[in-house]
Amino acid sequence: MAADDQGACMARLQAAVPAHPLLTLDRHRAVRCTAAVPAHTPLLSIPRRLLITADAGRAGPIGAKVAAAAPPLSNADHCFLALHLLCDAADAASPHHPYYAALPAALPHSPLFWDTHRLQWLRGSHTLQALQRRKARIGADYAAILAAAPELRGTASLHDFTWARAIVASRAFSLTLGSRKTHALVPLADMLDHRSVPNATWTGTPTGLVVAAAVPLAPGQEVHISYGNKCNSAFFLDYGFAVPRNAAHNRLLLHLPAPAPRLALWVGTSYAHPATQEAFSRMRTALATPAQLARRPAAGHCPPLSPENEIGALRALASRFALQAAVYPSSLEADSRELDMGGPLPAPSPVRRATLLLLQGEKAVASFFVALPGVVVPLLQSTWTREGAAIQARFAGPDSVAVYVRACVVPLLHQKAAEAAETKAIEAAAAQSK
Repeated sequence: MAADDQGACMARLQAAVPAHPLLTLDRHRAVRCTAAVPAHTPLLSIPRRLLITADAGRAGPIGAKVAAAAPPLSNADHCFLALHLLCDAADAASPHHPYYAALPAALPHSPLFWDTHRLQWLRGSHTLQALQRRKARIGADYAAILAAAPELRGTASLHDFTWARAIVASRAFSLTLGSRKTHALVPLADMLDHRSVPNATWTGTPTGLVVAAAVPLAPGQEVHISYGNKCNSAFFLDYGFAVPRNAAHNRLLLHLPAPAPRLALWVGTSYAHPATQEAFSRMRTALATPAQLARRPAAGHCPPLSPENEIGALRALASRFALQAAVYPSSLEADSRELDMGGPLPAPSPVRRATLLLLQGEKAVASFFVALPGVVVPLLQSTWTREGAAIQARFAGPDSVAVYVRACVVPLLHQKAAEAAETKAIEAAAAQSK
């Protein structure tokens, strides 16, 4: 779309949304303040009549046929929203036409539309497999919809449907309207970009959606909301970007063998994450002695059992993550050098940068688990009497290693000290009896 045409579309979109004097759209589609705004000030209120909901898709001529046929769909709300977007956008008289005209006609940042060359960037990443599964599901959804409503073929090709699904995945809000939870496209509000620490918040209400300032905002300042705490794989697949400094939320897919069933877990570095606890639980159980298994809780994750068992679990996980790291064609260090704009290489394009951030996050998870035994095994082989004070001082922070040490290593060292004291007492009692 030419710049003049895009500007006209954006102007029509702004005119179609009720008065929002505190916000404006710039030529890059960024939403900015027009004046100084105190914290908690409402910035934008979109009435319910302007929301484009999945129920609107179900009520349309094609959507009604699909709803009646009830084919299995991978994401029903997203499918019906995509149907409504495709069908309603063809109607120039639609009250949402200014919104549809302002949507990007192409989505080169979305990996759903990448060519073979760009897909090669994802070699070794489980995100590539997740992308392939998503494309297959979208294709299957399109085929199921065509079986129920063949006339869609005259309105939208598979490419068109994929475009609409990508628009919905990257823009839809999850709302509760009345008593029903649904997904909706929200004109203008969906122009707000993501930040991990946003300066605005959004709230669904019975009458629509309200965006308010979370902090004081200056004239011309861009307004951001949060799309949620997600790993970069999720950001990448849904939105086509990745977030720097996302270590607390990044995950790497880990396949664990028997005991059955075979399990795939998106494991992160934080021991507080349930998938990470489950990975440790599986390894501890697999390496436990019969006596240790007898003490294992019947339900829930298996806690640390003994220093020797924990060392085995750590080394087993490190081995699996080392195998995963070896699959990538480039190293974490090489990706970091390419991301460094001050380095010898030219700055990567935005799409390439997003890919590097994704891969960097995955490889950092693998690197964390490969290195963890080197830090933790010497602690587990020590005693609380000798090292307790130093451990408390060294691992008092919020980082992932410290969280794991406090949750797992410290209790095991206390357990070892208690067992040693008990053994000593028994030996002393035996000596006295003689």
